[in-house]
Amino acid sequence: METVDLATASLLGYILILFRVGGIMIFAPFFGSGLIPARLKMAFAMVIALALLPAVRPEVPAEVSIGWILETSAGESAVGMVIGYAAGLVFVGAQIAGMQIGQQMGTGIANVFNPLIEDQISLVGQFYFYFAIFIYLGIGGHHMLFTALVTSFETLPAGWMALSGKTLAMLITLFGHLFAVAFAVSAPIVLTLFLTTVAMGFIARTVPQMNILIVGFPVRLIVGLTVMAFTLPSIGSFLARTIGVVMDAVVSMIQVSG
Repeated sequence: METVDLATASLLGYILILFRVGGIMIFAPFFGSGLIPARLKMAFAMVIALALLPAVRPEVPAEVSIGWILETSAGESAVGMVIGYAAGLVFVGAQIAGMQIGQQMGTGIANVFNPLIEDQISLVGQFYFYFAIFIYLGIGGHHMLFTALVTSFETLPAGWMALSGKTLAMLITLFGHLFAVAFAVSAPIVLTLFLTTVAMGFIARTVPQMNILIVGFPVRLIVGLTVMAFTLPSIGSFLARTIGVVMDAVVSMIQVSG
């Protein structure tokens, strides 16, 4: 154990805030992108932590040890990662919806590299993922994320690792939003393509001379793109509402943890 003075306590408090902000930067939508250099992320996290330091003022014990610093830093990183992970679930749901639609349209085999998540996803999945990102930035989702960050310090002061079973239960509930988003976004298009497939089956039985495999692919592609275009405004409104609900749920999860 070592006794800390005021300057050392301020430095330790800043480090604790930095670990929580850094944890959010790992999984947060847009900010966790692989397109953003790691040094820039670190610099951004350091600036945010410095701005929060006067308002948060973490309580540091009069005597600290290396073990306390390591344990508390790990706890702060865990809190930040939980917040960032929960905030990004909607985008994973939109991506899964796009993958389902792409498989029904016949474009599921055509994958492209998504630098935001550093993985291969389908063309339609890529489209819906970026569409959700634009909606997120357009409605001020990044502001909601910073609000959740500030609320976390009010409810869970830096240095208090208080993630409980209630936090895990709410995180699982938020995880359910992922599949709800995927189903809601993909259902109209998948249902339309299913009906198109049924109609082509009837046509194949009625006109056996028609090569349905050659005709079917462009028909499914045109029908899918047309329905996507018509449903895009309603899907955008749905994603905007869902992002707001999820961010409110993230704030509630933090308050329950406190």
